[in-house]
Amino acid sequence: MSRIAYETELATVKRLYEAAVKKSVNGADPELDKWLLNRCLHAMKFFTFRPSTPSPEVSNILSLAFYGASPQFSIYSSAGVRNASDVRVMNPEMKGFIKEIPTLPEEIQTGASEMVAVLQNKHMIRQITLEDVMKELKWRCLEEAEMVQCIKWRASLPRQPNFDQQFRQQFLSAAVFRIPAEGDKAERIIPLSTIRTYVNPGGLVPVDGAFPSHSLPFSLSRQFGQNVLTELFGWSVLNIQEWVAFLTSPPPGEYLAPEHDPTASPLFAEKLLMVLAKGWPNTSKANQDDIVQRLSGVTCAPTQQGLKLPADAYLPGAHIFPDLPVIQFSSNTPIKGQLEKVLTSLGVRKHVDLQLVFTRMIKTGDWTVPQLVKYLTSVRDILSQEEMKRLQQTAAFFREVPAGSDQATASSMKGKRWKLKDLYEPTDAMRDLGLPVLEWTDVQRWKPGSEEGMQSP
Repeated sequence: MSRIAYETELATVKRLYEAAVKKSVNGADPELDKWLLNRCLHAMKFFTFRPSTPSPEVSNILSLAFYGASPQFSIYSSAGVRNASDVRVMNPEMKGFIKEIPTLPEEIQTGASEMVAVLQNKHMIRQITLEDVMKELKWRCLEEAEMVQCIKWRASLPRQPNFDQQFRQQFLSAAVFRIPAEGDKAERIIPLSTIRTYVNPGGLVPVDGAFPSHSLPFSLSRQFGQNVLTELFGWSVLNIQEWVAFLTSPPPGEYLAPEHDPTASPLFAEKLLMVLAKGWPNTSKANQDDIVQRLSGVTCAPTQQGLKLPADAYLPGAHIFPDLPVIQFSSNTPIKGQLEKVLTSLGVRKHVDLQLVFTRMIKTGDWTVPQLVKYLTSVRDILSQEEMKRLQQTAAFFREVPAGSDQATASSMKGKRWKLKDLYEPTDAMRDLGLPVLEWTDVQRWKPGSEEGMQSP
Protein backbone atom coordinates (compact mmCIF):
# COMPACT_ATOMS: atom_id res chain seq x y z
CA MET A 1 0.00 0.00 0.00
CA SER A 2 2.85 2.42 0.80
CA ARG A 3 4.32 1.94 -2.68
CA ILE A 4 0.93 2.56 -4.28
CA ALA A 5 0.56 5.77 -2.28
CA TYR A 6 4.06 6.92 -3.31
CA GLU A 7 3.54 6.17 -7.00
CA THR A 8 0.10 7.83 -6.94
CA GLU A 9 1.62 11.01 -5.54
CA LEU A 10 4.43 10.96 -8.11
CA ALA A 11 1.91 10.34 -10.91
CA THR A 12 0.03 13.48 -9.83
CA VAL A 13 3.28 15.47 -9.84
CA LYS A 14 4.06 14.12 -13.31
CA ARG A 15 0.69 15.21 -14.73
CA LEU A 16 1.08 18.70 -13.32
CA TYR A 17 4.61 19.01 -14.71
CA GLU A 18 3.71 17.77 -18.18
CA ALA A 19 0.68 20.04 -18.35
CA ALA A 20 2.85 23.03 -17.48
CA VAL A 21 5.42 22.08 -20.13
CA LYS A 22 2.77 21.87 -22.84
CA LYS A 23 1.59 25.40 -22.07
CA SER A 24 5.05 26.96 -22.40
CA VAL A 25 7.75 26.59 -25.07
CA ASN A 26 10.32 27.41 -22.38
CA GLY A 27 9.37 24.49 -20.15
CA ALA A 28 7.78 24.51 -16.71
CA ASP A 29 7.63 27.76 -14.80
CA PRO A 30 10.57 27.90 -12.34
CA GLU A 31 8.28 28.57 -9.39
CA LEU A 32 6.02 25.64 -10.31
CA ASP A 33 9.06 23.44 -10.86
CA LYS A 34 10.33 24.28 -7.40
CA TRP A 35 6.91 23.58 -5.86
CA LEU A 36 6.62 20.21 -7.59
CA LEU A 37 10.17 19.29 -6.60
CA ASN A 38 9.42 20.04 -2.95
CA ARG A 39 6.21 18.01 -3.17
CA CYS A 40 8.16 15.03 -4.49
CA LEU A 41 10.89 15.58 -1.89
CA HIS A 42 8.22 15.44 0.84
CA ALA A 43 6.96 12.11 -0.48
CA MET A 44 10.49 10.68 -0.63
CA LYS A 45 11.20 11.73 2.95
CA PHE A 46 7.85 10.35 4.12
CA PHE A 47 8.57 6.93 2.62
CA THR A 48 12.15 6.71 3.84
CA PHE A 49 12.41 3.65 6.10
CA ARG A 50 14.50 4.03 9.23
CA PRO A 51 15.51 1.31 11.72
CA SER A 52 12.53 0.17 13.79
CA THR A 53 12.55 -0.73 17.48
CA PRO A 54 12.60 -3.00 19.29
CA SER A 55 13.19 -5.18 16.21
CA PRO A 56 14.82 -3.73 13.05
CA GLU A 57 13.34 -6.59 11.03
CA VAL A 58 10.03 -4.76 10.75
CA SER A 59 11.51 -1.78 8.88
CA ASN A 60 13.67 -4.10 6.77
CA ILE A 61 10.62 -6.12 5.67
CA LEU A 62 8.66 -2.97 4.87
CA SER A 63 11.60 -1.51 2.90
CA LEU A 64 12.08 -4.69 0.88
CA ALA A 65 8.37 -4.78 0.09
CA PHE A 66 8.33 -1.07 -0.85
CA TYR A 67 11.27 -1.18 -3.28
CA GLY A 68 10.50 -4.69 -4.53
CA ALA A 69 6.89 -4.03 -5.41
CA SER A 70 7.84 -3.01 -8.96
CA PRO A 71 11.08 -2.52 -10.94
CA GLN A 72 9.62 0.80 -12.12
CA PHE A 73 10.37 3.45 -9.50
CA SER A 74 9.28 7.04 -10.11
CA ILE A 75 11.46 9.93 -9.04
CA TYR A 76 11.67 13.65 -9.74
CA SER A 77 14.48 14.72 -12.08
CA SER A 78 15.69 17.71 -14.06
CA ALA A 79 13.21 16.60 -16.76
CA GLY A 80 10.24 16.03 -14.48
CA VAL A 81 9.09 12.70 -13.06
CA ARG A 82 10.93 9.78 -14.67
CA ASN A 83 11.63 6.14 -13.98
CA ALA A 84 14.68 5.96 -11.69
CA SER A 85 16.55 3.77 -14.19
CA ASP A 86 16.43 6.70 -16.67
CA VAL A 87 17.73 9.23 -14.14
CA ARG A 88 21.36 9.78 -13.23
CA VAL A 89 23.08 11.10 -10.13
CA MET A 90 24.86 14.26 -11.24
CA ASN A 91 28.65 14.36 -11.16
CA PRO A 92 29.66 17.93 -10.12
CA GLU A 93 32.40 17.96 -12.81
CA MET A 94 29.75 17.33 -15.48
CA LYS A 95 27.25 19.89 -14.28
CA GLY A 96 28.54 22.50 -16.70
CA PHE A 97 27.65 20.57 -19.85
CA ILE A 98 25.17 17.76 -19.06
CA LYS A 99 21.74 19.27 -19.78
CA GLU A 100 19.61 16.73 -21.67
CA ILE A 101 20.16 13.63 -19.56
CA PRO A 102 17.61 13.53 -16.69
CA THR A 103 19.54 14.01 -13.45
CA LEU A 104 18.64 14.22 -9.79
CA PRO A 105 18.27 17.81 -8.62
CA GLU A 106 20.73 18.78 -5.92
CA GLU A 107 17.81 19.36 -3.53
CA ILE A 108 16.75 15.72 -3.95
CA GLN A 109 20.30 14.37 -3.51
CA THR A 110 20.82 16.26 -0.26
CA GLY A 111 17.23 16.35 1.07
CA ALA A 112 16.43 12.68 0.44
CA SER A 113 19.96 11.30 0.62
CA GLU A 114 18.86 8.15 2.49
CA MET A 115 16.40 7.08 -0.20
CA VAL A 116 18.88 8.01 -2.95
CA ALA A 117 21.52 5.82 -1.24
CA VAL A 118 19.09 2.87 -1.13
CA LEU A 119 18.24 3.32 -4.82
CA GLN A 120 21.94 3.38 -5.68
CA ASN A 121 22.66 0.28 -3.57
CA LYS A 122 19.87 -1.56 -5.37
CA HIS A 123 21.20 -0.32 -8.74
CA MET A 124 17.87 1.34 -9.45
CA ILE A 125 19.61 4.66 -10.12
CA ARG A 126 23.16 5.18 -11.38
CA GLN A 127 25.92 7.70 -11.72
CA ILE A 128 26.43 9.30 -15.15
CA THR A 129 28.44 6.92 -17.34
CA LEU A 130 30.73 7.53 -20.33
CA GLU A 131 27.94 6.16 -22.49
CA ASP A 132 25.60 8.81 -21.08
CA VAL A 133 28.14 11.53 -21.87
CA MET A 134 28.47 10.32 -25.46
CA LYS A 135 24.69 10.36 -25.84
CA GLU A 136 24.57 13.94 -24.55
CA LEU A 137 27.27 15.03 -27.00
CA LYS A 138 25.52 13.34 -29.92
CA TRP A 139 22.13 14.77 -28.99
CA ARG A 140 23.00 18.44 -29.05
CA CYS A 141 25.44 21.18 -29.96
CA LEU A 142 27.17 22.60 -26.88
CA GLU A 143 27.65 26.28 -26.19
CA GLU A 144 31.22 27.56 -25.98
CA ALA A 145 31.26 27.70 -22.17
CA GLU A 146 29.79 24.19 -22.02
CA MET A 147 32.54 22.85 -24.27
CA VAL A 148 35.14 24.35 -21.94
CA GLN A 149 33.58 22.44 -19.05
CA CYS A 150 33.35 19.30 -21.14
CA ILE A 151 37.05 19.38 -22.00
CA LYS A 152 37.92 20.08 -18.36
CA TRP A 153 35.95 17.01 -17.35
CA ARG A 154 37.74 14.94 -19.97
CA ALA A 155 41.10 16.21 -18.73
CA SER A 156 40.19 15.27 -15.15
CA LEU A 157 39.83 11.57 -15.95
CA PRO A 158 42.77 9.34 -14.94
CA ARG A 159 45.24 8.84 -17.77
CA GLN A 160 45.18 5.34 -19.24
CA PRO A 161 47.07 5.12 -22.57
CA ASN A 162 44.94 2.38 -24.10
CA PHE A 163 41.67 3.95 -23.03
CA ASP A 164 42.78 7.47 -23.96
CA GLN A 165 43.56 6.43 -27.53
CA GLN A 166 40.31 4.53 -27.95
CA PHE A 167 38.09 7.14 -26.30
CA ARG A 168 39.75 10.04 -28.17
CA GLN A 169 38.14 9.15 -31.49
CA GLN A 170 34.72 8.58 -29.95
CA PHE A 171 34.87 11.86 -28.05
CA LEU A 172 36.09 13.97 -30.98
CA SER A 173 33.55 12.43 -33.36
CA ALA A 174 30.64 13.22 -31.08
CA ALA A 175 31.47 16.66 -29.62
CA VAL A 176 30.20 19.76 -31.44
CA PHE A 177 30.01 23.32 -30.11
CA ARG A 178 28.78 26.71 -31.25
CA ILE A 179 30.44 30.12 -31.44
CA PRO A 180 27.64 32.72 -31.54
CA ALA A 181 27.54 35.47 -34.15
CA GLU A 182 29.33 38.68 -33.13
CA GLY A 183 29.37 41.88 -35.15
CA ASP A 184 30.01 40.96 -38.77
CA LYS A 185 31.19 37.48 -37.81
CA ALA A 186 28.65 34.76 -38.55
CA GLU A 187 27.77 31.95 -36.16
CA ARG A 188 30.15 28.99 -36.31
CA ILE A 189 29.28 25.36 -35.68
CA ILE A 190 32.52 23.53 -34.89
CA PRO A 191 32.81 19.73 -34.67
CA LEU A 192 35.88 18.80 -32.61
CA SER A 193 36.70 16.22 -35.27
CA THR A 194 37.69 19.10 -37.61
CA ILE A 195 40.24 20.55 -35.18
CA ARG A 196 43.93 19.85 -35.83
CA THR A 197 45.75 22.82 -34.29
CA TYR A 198 45.53 25.42 -31.54
CA VAL A 199 47.17 28.75 -30.77
CA ASN A 200 49.81 28.72 -28.05
CA PRO A 201 49.43 31.87 -25.86
CA GLY A 202 53.21 32.05 -25.50
CA GLY A 203 53.93 31.23 -29.14
CA LEU A 204 54.74 33.35 -32.17
CA VAL A 205 51.34 33.47 -33.84
CA PRO A 206 49.47 36.47 -32.37
CA VAL A 207 46.39 35.47 -30.42
CA ASP A 208 44.35 38.39 -31.75
CA GLY A 209 44.68 37.39 -35.38
CA ALA A 210 42.60 35.31 -37.76
CA PHE A 211 43.01 31.54 -37.69
CA PRO A 212 42.08 28.64 -39.98
CA SER A 213 38.97 26.65 -39.22
CA HIS A 214 41.09 23.65 -38.18
CA SER A 215 42.44 25.70 -35.25
CA LEU A 216 40.65 25.60 -31.90
CA PRO A 217 39.32 29.09 -31.08
CA PHE A 218 41.66 30.87 -28.69
CA SER A 219 38.81 31.49 -26.25
CA LEU A 220 38.99 27.74 -25.56
CA SER A 221 42.66 26.91 -26.10
CA ARG A 222 43.86 29.60 -23.69
CA GLN A 223 42.23 27.69 -20.83
CA PHE A 224 44.22 24.50 -21.35
CA GLY A 225 47.84 23.48 -21.47
CA GLN A 226 49.64 21.47 -24.12
CA ASN A 227 49.37 18.39 -21.90
CA VAL A 228 45.62 18.43 -22.53
CA LEU A 229 45.35 19.65 -26.12
CA THR A 230 48.26 17.67 -27.52
CA GLU A 231 48.47 14.59 -25.34
CA LEU A 232 44.74 13.93 -25.02
CA PHE A 233 43.51 15.05 -28.43
CA GLY A 234 46.59 14.87 -30.64
CA TRP A 235 46.37 18.52 -31.72
CA SER A 236 49.52 20.52 -32.51
CA VAL A 237 50.45 24.17 -32.03
CA LEU A 238 49.58 26.30 -35.07
CA ASN A 239 52.94 27.13 -36.64
CA ILE A 240 53.93 30.14 -38.73
CA GLN A 241 53.81 28.29 -42.03
CA GLU A 242 50.24 27.08 -41.42
CA TRP A 243 49.21 30.58 -40.36
CA VAL A 244 50.72 32.19 -43.45
CA ALA A 245 49.12 29.55 -45.67
CA PHE A 246 45.72 30.49 -44.26
CA LEU A 247 46.30 34.25 -44.55
CA THR A 248 47.37 34.03 -48.18
CA SER A 249 44.96 31.31 -49.35
CA PRO A 250 41.86 31.11 -47.13
CA PRO A 251 39.82 27.98 -47.93
CA PRO A 252 36.52 28.54 -49.80
CA GLY A 253 33.87 29.88 -47.48
CA GLU A 254 36.27 31.11 -44.80
CA TYR A 255 36.12 34.83 -44.17
CA LEU A 256 39.26 36.93 -43.71
CA ALA A 257 38.45 40.33 -42.18
CA PRO A 258 40.27 43.31 -43.77
CA GLU A 259 42.07 44.08 -40.51
CA HIS A 260 43.55 40.56 -40.60
CA ASP A 261 44.40 40.57 -44.30
CA PRO A 262 48.09 41.29 -45.04
CA THR A 263 47.12 42.41 -48.55
CA ALA A 264 44.58 44.93 -47.24
CA SER A 265 45.96 46.21 -43.93
CA PRO A 266 49.47 47.73 -43.78
CA LEU A 267 49.40 47.42 -39.99
CA PHE A 268 48.65 43.71 -40.15
CA ALA A 269 51.22 43.19 -42.90
CA GLU A 270 53.77 44.84 -40.61
CA LYS A 271 52.74 42.59 -37.72
CA LEU A 272 53.06 39.54 -39.97
CA LEU A 273 56.59 40.51 -41.02
CA MET A 274 57.60 41.10 -37.38
CA VAL A 275 56.30 37.65 -36.43
CA LEU A 276 58.22 36.07 -39.30
CA ALA A 277 61.41 37.88 -38.26
CA LYS A 278 61.07 36.64 -34.70
CA GLY A 279 60.52 33.03 -35.69
CA TRP A 280 62.67 32.86 -38.83
CA PRO A 281 65.77 31.30 -37.18
CA ASN A 282 63.68 28.43 -35.78
CA THR A 283 61.66 27.84 -38.94
CA SER A 284 62.71 24.89 -41.07
CA LYS A 285 64.13 25.50 -44.53
CA ALA A 286 61.14 23.77 -46.10
CA ASN A 287 58.70 26.01 -44.22
CA GLN A 288 60.77 29.10 -45.04
CA ASP A 289 60.63 28.23 -48.73
CA ASP A 290 56.87 27.70 -48.53
CA ILE A 291 56.35 31.04 -46.77
CA VAL A 292 58.49 32.85 -49.35
CA GLN A 293 56.58 31.21 -52.18
CA ARG A 294 53.25 32.30 -50.70
CA LEU A 295 54.13 35.86 -49.70
CA SER A 296 56.33 36.84 -52.60
CA GLY A 297 53.32 36.78 -54.91
CA VAL A 298 50.99 38.98 -52.84
CA THR A 299 51.01 42.67 -51.98
CA CYS A 300 52.19 42.40 -48.39
CA ALA A 301 55.13 44.83 -48.33
CA PRO A 302 54.13 48.09 -46.56
CA THR A 303 55.66 51.15 -48.25
CA GLN A 304 55.09 54.90 -48.30
CA GLN A 305 53.00 54.21 -51.41
CA GLY A 306 50.87 51.50 -49.79
CA LEU A 307 51.12 47.73 -49.99
CA LYS A 308 53.30 46.41 -52.81
CA LEU A 309 54.63 43.11 -54.06
CA PRO A 310 57.91 42.44 -52.22
CA ALA A 311 59.83 42.41 -55.52
CA ASP A 312 58.50 45.91 -56.29
CA ALA A 313 59.62 47.38 -52.95
CA TYR A 314 63.01 48.59 -51.74
CA LEU A 315 64.85 48.76 -48.46
CA PRO A 316 65.39 52.31 -47.17
CA GLY A 317 69.07 52.22 -48.16
CA ALA A 318 68.09 51.87 -51.81
CA HIS A 319 66.01 55.04 -51.85
CA ILE A 320 67.63 56.91 -54.71
CA PHE A 321 64.52 57.91 -56.65
CA PRO A 322 61.73 59.70 -54.76
CA ASP A 323 58.99 57.86 -56.64
CA LEU A 324 60.18 54.35 -55.73
CA PRO A 325 58.18 52.39 -53.10
CA VAL A 326 60.36 52.00 -49.99
CA ILE A 327 59.55 49.77 -47.01
CA GLN A 328 57.99 51.87 -44.28
CA PHE A 329 56.79 50.65 -40.87
CA SER A 330 54.40 52.63 -38.68
CA SER A 331 56.38 51.46 -35.64
CA ASN A 332 59.62 52.85 -37.09
CA THR A 333 61.27 49.51 -36.36
CA PRO A 334 64.82 49.52 -37.75
CA ILE A 335 65.26 47.12 -40.66
CA LYS A 336 68.19 44.93 -39.73
CA GLY A 337 69.06 41.43 -38.63
CA GLN A 338 66.34 38.82 -39.10
CA LEU A 339 63.79 41.40 -40.27
CA GLU A 340 66.06 42.42 -43.15
CA LYS A 341 66.72 38.76 -43.90
CA VAL A 342 63.00 38.02 -44.12
CA LEU A 343 62.36 41.02 -46.39
CA THR A 344 65.17 40.16 -48.76
CA SER A 345 64.11 36.50 -48.78
CA LEU A 346 60.67 37.64 -49.92
CA GLY A 347 62.27 39.62 -52.73
CA VAL A 348 62.50 43.16 -51.35
CA ARG A 349 65.40 44.86 -53.11
CA LYS A 350 68.49 46.13 -51.35
CA HIS A 351 69.41 48.29 -54.29
CA VAL A 352 67.84 49.65 -57.43
CA ASP A 353 68.41 47.55 -60.52
CA LEU A 354 71.26 49.06 -62.51
CA GLN A 355 69.29 48.99 -65.72
CA LEU A 356 66.65 51.18 -64.09
CA VAL A 357 69.36 53.54 -62.84
CA PHE A 358 70.97 53.79 -66.28
CA THR A 359 67.62 54.19 -68.02
CA ARG A 360 66.52 57.02 -65.76
CA MET A 361 69.91 58.68 -65.89
CA ILE A 362 70.00 58.61 -69.66
CA LYS A 363 66.35 59.48 -70.31
CA THR A 364 65.74 62.10 -67.64
CA GLY A 365 69.21 63.41 -66.92
CA ASP A 366 68.19 63.71 -63.27
CA TRP A 367 71.42 62.11 -62.14
CA THR A 368 74.96 63.34 -62.57
CA VAL A 369 77.96 61.07 -62.96
CA PRO A 370 79.22 61.80 -59.41
CA GLN A 371 75.81 60.80 -58.02
CA LEU A 372 75.88 57.57 -59.99
CA VAL A 373 79.44 56.73 -58.92
CA LYS A 374 78.63 57.41 -55.27
CA TYR A 375 75.58 55.13 -55.49
CA LEU A 376 77.56 52.34 -57.15
CA THR A 377 80.18 52.65 -54.43
CA SER A 378 77.51 52.26 -51.72
CA VAL A 379 76.08 49.05 -53.25
CA ARG A 380 79.23 47.49 -54.67
CA ASP A 381 79.24 44.68 -52.10
CA ILE A 382 75.75 43.48 -53.01
CA LEU A 383 75.92 43.73 -56.78
CA SER A 384 75.65 40.39 -58.52
CA GLN A 385 78.19 39.22 -61.08
CA GLU A 386 75.62 39.80 -63.78
CA GLU A 387 75.14 43.40 -62.64
CA MET A 388 78.88 43.97 -62.48
CA LYS A 389 79.18 42.71 -66.04
CA ARG A 390 76.32 44.98 -67.12
CA LEU A 391 78.06 47.91 -65.44
CA GLN A 392 81.19 47.24 -67.47
CA GLN A 393 79.27 46.99 -70.73
CA THR A 394 76.85 49.93 -70.32
CA ALA A 395 77.72 53.29 -71.83
CA ALA A 396 76.35 55.56 -69.13
CA PHE A 397 79.21 57.93 -68.31
CA PHE A 398 80.36 61.22 -69.78
CA ARG A 399 83.92 62.00 -70.86
CA GLU A 400 85.46 65.25 -69.82
CA VAL A 401 86.06 67.61 -72.76
CA PRO A 402 89.83 68.14 -72.96
CA ALA A 403 91.03 71.65 -72.29
CA GLY A 404 91.67 73.63 -75.51
CA SER A 405 89.29 71.58 -77.61
CA ASP A 406 87.65 73.49 -80.43
CA GLN A 407 83.91 74.03 -80.50
CA ALA A 408 83.27 71.27 -83.01
CA THR A 409 85.14 68.72 -80.93
CA ALA A 410 83.41 69.86 -77.73
CA SER A 411 80.01 69.68 -79.42
CA SER A 412 80.64 66.18 -80.75
CA MET A 413 81.66 64.93 -77.31
CA LYS A 414 78.81 66.62 -75.49
CA GLY A 415 76.06 64.14 -74.63
CA LYS A 416 78.02 61.09 -75.76
CA ARG A 417 78.19 58.35 -73.15
CA TRP A 418 81.08 56.00 -72.55
CA LYS A 419 81.67 52.69 -70.87
CA LEU A 420 83.38 53.04 -67.53
CA LYS A 421 86.19 50.70 -68.53
CA ASP A 422 87.19 53.13 -71.33
CA LEU A 423 87.68 56.09 -68.99
CA TYR A 424 90.34 57.08 -66.47
CA GLU A 425 90.33 58.93 -63.19
CA PRO A 426 89.80 62.69 -63.59
CA THR A 427 93.25 63.62 -62.27
CA ASP A 428 95.80 66.07 -63.68
CA ALA A 429 98.23 63.21 -64.30
CA MET A 430 95.74 61.46 -66.57
CA ARG A 431 94.85 64.71 -68.32
CA ASP A 432 98.52 65.49 -68.98
CA LEU A 433 98.85 62.10 -70.68
CA GLY A 434 95.95 62.98 -72.95
CA LEU A 435 93.87 60.03 -71.75
CA PRO A 436 90.05 60.11 -71.81
CA VAL A 437 88.97 60.89 -68.24
CA LEU A 438 85.66 60.61 -66.43
CA GLU A 439 83.68 63.82 -66.32
CA TRP A 440 83.42 64.85 -62.67
CA THR A 441 81.24 67.89 -62.04
CA ASP A 442 80.74 67.44 -58.32
CA VAL A 443 81.39 70.43 -56.06
CA GLN A 444 83.93 68.30 -54.29
CA ARG A 445 87.10 67.55 -56.19
CA TRP A 446 87.95 64.00 -57.20
CA LYS A 447 90.07 62.28 -54.55
CA PRO A 448 92.00 59.24 -55.75
CA GLY A 449 92.10 57.81 -52.23
CA SER A 450 88.34 58.15 -51.67
CA GLU A 451 85.88 55.26 -51.96
CA GLU A 452 84.88 56.51 -55.39
CA GLY A 453 88.54 56.66 -56.43
CA MET A 454 89.27 53.18 -55.14
CA GLN A 455 86.43 51.82 -57.30
CA SER A 456 87.44 53.69 -60.45
CA PRO A 457 88.81 51.83 -63.48
